[in-house]
Amino acid sequence: MHHRITAVVIALSPLVVAGGALSPAWSANLRLHRTPDLVIAVRSSGERVGPYNVERNPTLAGAIGAFGRPSSCRVVRGAPLFAVARWSRLDLRIEVGSLGGYPAGKDGCSAPGKARVSTIDVFGRQWRTAAGLRVGEDVVALKRAYPHASLHRDGWWLVSKSSPLFGRYGLLVAHTSRGRVTALHLNVHAEGD
Repeated sequence: MHHRITAVVIALSPLVVAGGALSPAWSANLRLHRTPDLVIAVRSSGERVGPYNVERNPTLAGAIGAFGRPSSCRVVRGAPLFAVARWSRLDLRIEVGSLGGYPAGKDGCSAPGKARVSTIDVFGRQWRTAAGLRVGEDVVALKRAYPHASLHRDGWWLVSKSSPLFGRYGLLVAHTSRGRVTALHLNVHAEGD
């Protein structure tokens, strides 16, 4: 029980970014605990990934405001309207895009306010869902945390959603290998907004 209380306090602590660097509170948390406990939550009010309120600002600029500058950002080969930003220290990857395009000479990395979030993937054990499923846990823990989860080609659908464009799809998906959760995947699909 103590662990859950700690996770909630960390998840709700203010994380302010100044000058593109992580806030002192966030940096201290990384030094003290190596990897903070981060929560990925899907609620009726929207999605949160750690300190990032995706619903409020579903752009790369919004993610940078929450996590600081990414370790890398690259345009997707063969798909110039999409880019992938990575925060290696946080085991976090965000794919962004814009179906409406970017200003002349810009792309998803150089126009973060125009680059809208498509998907978010988290890989490290510091990440868990609001129901308590942690990356690295086994499928038994997955089924315990999400008794209605269903296995599909793209992974275990923990939370699903319907939309006129995509039909029914996994909103929050757990990827597994050898019976263990290897990643949590959030389908935001804001790139067409």
